[in-house]
Amino acid sequence: MTLAAYDISGRRVALLSNGALEPGSHAVTWSREMEHGDVAGAGVYFVRMTASSLTSEHRFSSVGKMILLK
Repeated sequence: MTLAAYDISGRRVALLSNGALEPGSHAVTWSREMEHGDVAGAGVYFVRMTASSLTSEHRFSSVGKMILLK
């Protein structure tokens, strides 16, 4: 499962989670730290989760919008 944040231009700004997780609910907190070390400013960001089954070819992808306020 991969969970990443993207800016309005579609550039990935943070990789929030990457790896296998057990089935169920999980929570991730973004500290606003971006991949290149800066701190994300206020604005609109998108979060994309992609996951694939370990036992079949099934894949899942979902995109959500988030607004970061200061």
